[in-house]
Amino acid sequence: MKHINALADFSPIKTPTGNKLIELVGLANGHFDKNLSFAHIRIPPHSEDPYHYHPTLTELYYILEGSCHIDLDGEKSKIKPGDCIHIPPLVKHKLINDSDEELVLLAICSPAWTEKGEVPVPE
Repeated sequence: MKHINALADFSPIKTPTGNKLIELVGLANGHFDKNLSFAHIRIPPHSEDPYHYHPTLTELYYILEGSCHIDLDGEKSKIKPGDCIHIPPLVKHKLINDSDEELVLLAICSPAWTEKGEVPVPE
């Protein structure tokens, strides 16, 4: 198992919403750690993630660059560099990058994120 992963060693995965995601630790990159995932994410200006929740995982976002709004169970808040957002299981959420700048953040999930663990919420 590789213990040191460099951002430059991975190609970003482009999501359907245009986000560029690099999972440095987790199941998607072959690290096979079921307990944790760690990703570097770039969200383009004027875009948003689908509203969703995770039944069993806790998610943390740490904002590195840019600012945006986050919707947590229908309550919108402005977030900026240096902010850490704690999202417990079952909390519906989405990031809304309504700015002219790219948003760059780190996302940590426990247990490790999988696509099957994300439940879409109709708006």
